[in-house]
Amino acid sequence: MAPNTSTSVENNIGPSSSTNMLGVDYYNYQDFEVMNDMISDVVGVNLSFNEDQYDDTDGLPNEEAHRFYSLLKETHKLWLTNDNQTAFETTHGMLFWDYAERESKINNLFNDAMASDARLVSSVVIEKCKEVFNGLESLVDVGGGTGTMAKALAKSFPQLECTVFDLPHVVVGLQGTDNLKYVGGDMFKEIPPADAILLKWILHDWNDEECVKIFKNVRNHL
Repeated sequence: MAPNTSTSVENNIGPSSSTNMLGVDYYNYQDFEVMNDMISDVVGVNLSFNEDQYDDTDGLPNEEAHRFYSLLKETHKLWLTNDNQTAFETTHGMLFWDYAERESKINNLFNDAMASDARLVSSVVIEKCKEVFNGLESLVDVGGGTGTMAKALAKSFPQLECTVFDLPHVVVGLQGTDNLKYVGGDMFKEIPPADAILLKWILHDWNDEECVKIFKNVRNHL
């Protein structure tokens, strides 16, 4: 008879009424840490993200991510009692975006993670949604980071003029191509005009009122 994997994991981290098939309690920080360690062991991401072998790959920035999580896990209770927008603001006295502007290591880490996510979906979007892009002449990727998605679109649709629009410190020094350019700015103030505006995985970072501001700017520049 095969060993009961679910039971053995539950014995290690404690059973819970709100568990998944492995018995992990998502509402218990100790259980969540154990789950993260289990995932790290499986995918082999215990090495430093800054090692050269991870350059230009989708390697997970595990070490830095764990440090980030450890930094915030004791802050969540305090955050619930104040007026700060996020637990990060409670810890650092500023929003993540302002912190990333000051700390190049964090800025690079975040942008590398976003680029990794974009690589996972760009090929699928291009393959399954060709009809969306075929009739367009211009597109702006708002909050497009270092341009992973826009690069893929520009390569697949040569007639499409693509603009990567993000904060100035994100796009500074990045080189465009014949149909790809980088523009720095603030999406809450103004968005470059285009036939289409792409909002990929950015709205979840903002509250409802801020999302409305973004949508209004999008409408005004289409």
